[in-house]
Amino acid sequence: MKQYGYKILLILLISSLLWMAGYSWAALPVIPKAIEVRFYQGSPEEDEVARVATEAARNIPSTIEDDRHPIKVWFGEFGESSLDFTLLIWCRLTTLMSTSGMISDYYFELFRKFKEAGIEIPFPQTDLHLRSISPEIMESLKGRIR
Repeated sequence: MKQYGYKILLILLISSLLWMAGYSWAALPVIPKAIEVRFYQGSPEEDEVARVATEAARNIPSTIEDDRHPIKVWFGEFGESSLDFTLLIWCRLTTLMSTSGMISDYYFELFRKFKEAGIEIPFPQTDLHLRSISPEIMESLKGRIR
């Protein structure tokens, strides 16, 4: 609680000032938040990834979606072992008291939705290809390698 104390104090101060001025929390601006996600290159088409990511974002209460603040999914680049996307969401400032917790909510929901849809999230792996190996080592490995 100690680390959030100044944020709570700031929110109470802003809230009081807005109330005295006749505004409500709904008058506060919304801000964009970008969430990077990566998918295994053997995943479904990009449209399916975008559909599932958008659906996941809509399930989080802090997401704002309207004509001026659409949820967007952009195909960023081809990663080393993934297709890299950016999910752009809009949130009211009031939901950003603990940004890391809010982002965590999105990641949990994205993970759940991707798992349901059978979309794989890559976990980097490295294959080792040996060009040459000494005969002594090859002999000691006989029967151990597939």
